Amino acid sequence: MPLLVLAVVLTAAGVLVGSGYVKTDAKCITKKFLWWRGSFRWDEITEIRCLKKKGIIEVHAGPQKLSFDLRFNALEHLLNEIQDRTGLSVIRD
Repeated sequence: MPLLVLAVVLTAAGVLVGSGYVKTDAKCITKKFLWWRGSFRWDEITEIRCLKKKGIIEVHAGPQKLSFDLRFNALEHLLNEIQDRTGLSVIRD
């Protein structure tokens, strides 16, 4: 039983570390992954893409982009927040 609990905890930690996490506030959206961090201010975002089959949201700011793998998170909730804060329409693929 303790080995099963350990396996579940390690799997959950691997999923969290593997996909990073997303943070939003009044100024920007930020993705953190281990030691890497990328963020865009809301007014910098020029395009929002939703790749629903893959569970990914891509946020573009000119030639740069951040991808959010949301298979384990609230895809629609984050997508709605990004759309509300930027006022942009979502391009769905």
